[in-house]
Amino acid sequence: GDREIVTSLLKVYRHNTLIADRIREHSGKVVKLLGDGLLGTFSVRKPDDIEVPLSVARRVLRDFRERNTELPREEKILSHIGICCGKVVDFASFSPEGEAIADPQGPVVDLAARL
Repeated sequence: GDREIVTSLLKVYRHNTLIADRIREHSGKVVKLLGDGLLGTFSVRKPDDIEVPLSVARRVLRDFRERNTELPREEKILSHIGICCGKVVDFASFSPEGEAIADPQGPVVDLAARL
């Protein structure tokens, strides 16, 4: 019914907001919202930089685990994170509002989405 729809929409909003906030806090970019998921990118210029996205992923999963302890079963958020390293191709695209955006494409993006 309506309650389940509202619960589902709130879960998606809370899920995406928490992840987007963590990505931005660590100089990452939120590139795409994909329903109940999103694509974020980080600049990795030297090998040690990989710690940033890994740290963000650990923090996100810890945040969800902590929040879930206080929520009823139907409101718990279960999330998976796929991380892939490599070069992406930034295609120029437009948002639905007509804003110019970079739209990363390529095997790295495809693999991360499947992990």
